[in-house]
Amino acid sequence: MNSYNSPTAKIKTNNLSVLNDVTIASGSVLQVSPLIGLTVGGTFTNNAGNTGFVLQSDATGTGTFLDNGSTNSAVAATVQQYLTTGRNWYISTPVTNTTSAVFSANATNPLYYYDEVNGTSAPWPTITNTTTSLGVMKGYVANVASTGAVAFTGNLNTGAQSITTLTRTAGQTKEGFNLVGNPYPSYLNWMLAIDASNTGTTNLLTTVWYRTKNNATTPAYVFDTYNETANTGTNNNGVAAVTGMISPMQAFWVRVAAGQTSGTLAINNAMRLHQDVATNKFRVPAANATQKVLRLQVSNGTNSDETIVLFNANATDGYDAYDSPKMTNGNASIPEIYTFAGTEKAVINGLNSIATNSLVPLGFSTGAANTFSIKATEVTDFDTDTRIVLKDKVLNVEQDITSGTPYTFTSDATSTENRFAIIFKSASAITGIDNPTENTDVRVSKNADNQIVITRNVDSQSGVVTICNTIGQKLLTTTLTGETTVISKSFSPGVYLVTVNNITKKVIIN
Repeated sequence: MNSYNSPTAKIKTNNLSVLNDVTIASGSVLQVSPLIGLTVGGTFTNNAGNTGFVLQSDATGTGTFLDNGSTNSAVAATVQQYLTTGRNWYISTPVTNTTSAVFSANATNPLYYYDEVNGTSAPWPTITNTTTSLGVMKGYVANVASTGAVAFTGNLNTGAQSITTLTRTAGQTKEGFNLVGNPYPSYLNWMLAIDASNTGTTNLLTTVWYRTKNNATTPAYVFDTYNETANTGTNNNGVAAVTGMISPMQAFWVRVAAGQTSGTLAINNAMRLHQDVATNKFRVPAANATQKVLRLQVSNGTNSDETIVLFNANATDGYDAYDSPKMTNGNASIPEIYTFAGTEKAVINGLNSIATNSLVPLGFSTGAANTFSIKATEVTDFDTDTRIVLKDKVLNVEQDITSGTPYTFTSDATSTENRFAIIFKSASAITGIDNPTENTDVRVSKNADNQIVITRNVDSQSGVVTICNTIGQKLLTTTLTGETTVISKSFSPGVYLVTVNNITKKVIIN
């Protein structure tokens, strides 16, 4: 038995400390330092109240706590969470009987939660007072007035917990998406929470979505996605691919499955654990040797977005548990890519097997014109003979991106499902793919006045020229005669597609 009778005792030397029975005497303080994990396997008695047991937090991380949950149903504690100003924090309370006073909620720094039922008309109700009770397992978005450790005080959440109010309302903007939270002062293993043997969890997809800021020069909010069935997560945050190791007090998104109107998430102490990689918020997942993984990234030089295509013998080519729906960032400055699982836009797409030379459509969207690149940032466990080819159907260009070489292009604001595709080819089938045969019957250039000049062989017949932008919008159509034609229009900087007698050429105006 460990007894703490001194004014302040700290557990800070071991990454993981395991104790049997613990008693904190009245007037004493037991502190668990940031990034340290404390496990109490027996009885935990705190005679010093909320201030007698403190899980500390700073910019490096937070101390975590596990207990057996059978005899420790009312352990009083203070749980700190370090937060900074000037951003939103997705968070959940680790103690019972907490109110919005913990965040000093007011009109300037309100507290938000998500209302799926009213996801189109009023999705984000605000809390601007300090008296609203915070629900256990409910996710909130917090703003704080000053940087530092927010202190939750009360009895620690432990043992069986559930949230039964998850909904899927037809026609809403984020249909079926609900913001929930990890209620424990420890990590939560999503794999166990969503496992089929956990009959308390019902009607939920196996995917979780995290909302966070990326590491761009000017950070932007992005969604990261983890699919438990495929054991795969995205790295839109720019630091590490996310996993199903859900941080203490972390709010996250779940989705009620199609065809259902409600769902339940049920968890317990067997699903709790400590962080086991000190330098990473999320534990690195075990390698999955049964599947091939292609990770694609689109970037505008400032912000980026990922989509993952994987091949697993247990997956189908339709929509199933290996697929994760795309959560759009809703930010014009962040380009986005995705594939399709059936008719569902997918950020993670699990397929059964590779069909050589077949096209996997790649959706692309951007809210602002820019220059972009698409590259393969991970190509894992494919046969050495496999080549990943990106096809740009608008420019009629194919490029081998297997080695990570980016494909660069320009685009106006668009949302297209028809411009790009991925093709899986054998090495013997890609000869000349980066240098398609040039048709010399038609040449296209620009002059000093940013007019398009079309030059044809003297033997060419009269024809029609069509000029489009890169998203396929027709800008001009006219008849051609003779060897050289100057289009009497000045074009703004950008990329234009010039089609003459079924021959398409690209011209760049700058």
